[in-house]
Amino acid sequence: MFKNKGASWDEVIDSFYLASTNDTILQEIAGKKTHSHGWGYVVYRFYGGKAFLSYYRTPTSISNDTEGVNFLKGLGKLMSEVQVLIVHSRLTGEKEVKNVENTHPYMEHVPGKFTLWLAHNGRVSKTSLAREVKLENDISKYSDTYFLTKYLATKIPSTASMHNVASVLRGIVEKGYVISALNIVALIMFNDERVYGFALNYIAPKASKREEYYRLYMVSPSNNEKIVVSSTFTRYFRNGEIRALNNGDIVFFEIVNGKLRLHLSNIFKT
Repeated sequence: MFKNKGASWDEVIDSFYLASTNDTILQEIAGKKTHSHGWGYVVYRFYGGKAFLSYYRTPTSISNDTEGVNFLKGLGKLMSEVQVLIVHSRLTGEKEVKNVENTHPYMEHVPGKFTLWLAHNGRVSKTSLAREVKLENDISKYSDTYFLTKYLATKIPSTASMHNVASVLRGIVEKGYVISALNIVALIMFNDERVYGFALNYIAPKASKREEYYRLYMVSPSNNEKIVVSSTFTRYFRNGEIRALNNGDIVFFEIVNGKLRLHLSNIFKT
């Protein structure tokens, strides 16, 4: 996440690329190091009283998409008062569908309510969430994050706030739907001038042996920039203060007319 255009944009993209192509933590625990099942991003930019949105997904590995990476770097050079980025590279199981429709971030538009973009690391119960959104017949076509996106778009109210978002996320945990981790980053657009978003760090007890892999960090490269990133990312990006998030920590932000506010809380305390 970025407030204002920062000098570290290219450094962030380069670190993300390295974390995606040489995931040293994953290699230590699973013998794999490349997130090779596609990547994507959404960028929201506000400047001169207007909103600009860029959305990109491809099943091509980021290591084979130099043009896409360079285009993303170019977005960081555009004028902005506030700029928000969600970027994700996918590594999934052999039995999961691998196509552009199942790369992150997912997008769900709810007419009259909002548009939601969501990226997720970890595993949740696809069967349970598909049942919740009445899409059991589509389980073989989509990933768990697809159904998670549908679920959140249904459950998060139109007047989203840190309190009601935290309540919805806590409900997923309390229902036992989290198999490994519910590490998610979301952007919610109500209209051009009114945008919310959040990042959640939650690791299920059964995945505690992989805590180092799943844990998210808050990074402050400068007074104008805040980033929530994966543990592997921090092995490549060392610019600014780096703080590990606690289990259940949620970073919630809101943008109204180009002004950004950031809040840190915990879904079990909010």
